[in-house]
Amino acid sequence: MSGAIRHDRDTGTAFHHAANALESIHAQFHFTSEFDGMRLRAAEAMQPHLDRVAALGNEERIAAAVALAGGHFVDIPAEVAPFVWAAFSTWMRTLAGRATPPSTREEAAAEHADCPVCGTAPVASVILTGARQGLRYLHCALCESDWHMVRAKCSNCGQSGKLDYLSFETTDASVRAECCGECRGYLKVVSLDRDRDADVVADDLATLALDAAVEEEGYHRTGFNPFALPA
Repeated sequence: MSGAIRHDRDTGTAFHHAANALESIHAQFHFTSEFDGMRLRAAEAMQPHLDRVAALGNEERIAAAVALAGGHFVDIPAEVAPFVWAAFSTWMRTLAGRATPPSTREEAAAEHADCPVCGTAPVASVILTGARQGLRYLHCALCESDWHMVRAKCSNCGQSGKLDYLSFETTDASVRAECCGECRGYLKVVSLDRDRDADVVADDLATLALDAAVEEEGYHRTGFNPFALPA
């Protein structure tokens, strides 16, 4: 994966508008407020790292968030990156909540490999239960929007003929890696129909050993988990 944000997207996408907005006074106020609120609730062990972020000026915080969103993970110290991302994500969730959701027909017709709201790569995909039993949705790593994609094709390249599902457990495992023999990419699939208590972000993070095993087979991850930012 080249970065959190797909760089082949049209420059007029929602993310680019959001990135430009980050430079405005309004965006600076909201992003800084989100971080300061998180800092007050933090455990004592996290305080030194949050203090380090707090020492940054508004422009430096925003630059760090944009760097992470652009996939430049090595530019931001690993001990502060999750906190910067969390604050940025909270702000982006607010923006996403204001977006007009697509109609059912529009949703079925427009299947994106990346988030249609902000352009970020997904954490994983989730198989739903209830009224949408069996449908697959991808979950955004940044604004946490969900968008539909049919199950019988690679979420990265769209091919359907060379898919394999790997796990450490049985074929009924609730978390599997969907691996594509065409693009050699993979993304986790979390099945709520097999475990109703599963959480797409938490269970992806809990199965990092599966990532290591799949990558040893020559596959590369096409999404990322914001709580396991690459170093």
